[in-house]
Amino acid sequence: MATRHIAVIGAGAVGLSTALCVQQAVPNAKITLISDKFDEDTTSWGAGGLFRLDLDHHPKEEHGKIRQWATDSWNRYSFLAHSDQAKKSGMFFVAGTVLYNVPKDAGYSLMSELSYDFHKLDGTQLKEMNPNVSHKYGYGFTSLLTHTETYLRWLLRQFLSQGGSVQCRKLTSLTQLEDGFDVVVNCCGLQAVELCQDKSMFPIMGHLIKVTLNIYQTCQPVRNCVSKHA
Repeated sequence: MATRHIAVIGAGAVGLSTALCVQQAVPNAKITLISDKFDEDTTSWGAGGLFRLDLDHHPKEEHGKIRQWATDSWNRYSFLAHSDQAKKSGMFFVAGTVLYNVPKDAGYSLMSELSYDFHKLDGTQLKEMNPNVSHKYGYGFTSLLTHTETYLRWLLRQFLSQGGSVQCRKLTSLTQLEDGFDVVVNCCGLQAVELCQDKSMFPIMGHLIKVTLNIYQTCQPVRNCVSKHA
């Protein structure tokens, strides 16, 4: 059987992890990662990396597949965080709380299943967490945090060590790949607006502010505004 040539477009977290998955699924294929943006030029480089799924942000008809995707992701990240690759991959556990003025029991139903110490805060605990703000509902749990800069470089090293190849070039059309590849996996993210004329693509998150701390212990997201405390 002739060797299959598979292209993966995009070198963000989705593109790199997809390239690794394709290597595992089709071990005899030649996998080529194609992108004109790497490391700090990708949107993944600046991602917060906190695993915090709120099902209320998604239509109910999509909850089934989102639960499956999130569970698979949690299992993968948890495996890395427990392994000898934890530091190299930038994967670790972090404890924290989320505070709201509306109940989020349904939204955090999956997190309550995944996190071993998920719990609701009572009135006293809420006041202790933030005495200057009167939030009515709070949830505490241990989750996973990805240091995305480390994770991207680890993914690329894993991909290259398993025989993958990289082409640093900008594509203007998917037709540029039709002669050289049997399969093309598109993970170009926001670049789909330009590459695929997908006008429905748009970013869903705003800005993050990074600070340097000597000790990193917990995180406290409040109303979608994330602050990290030492």
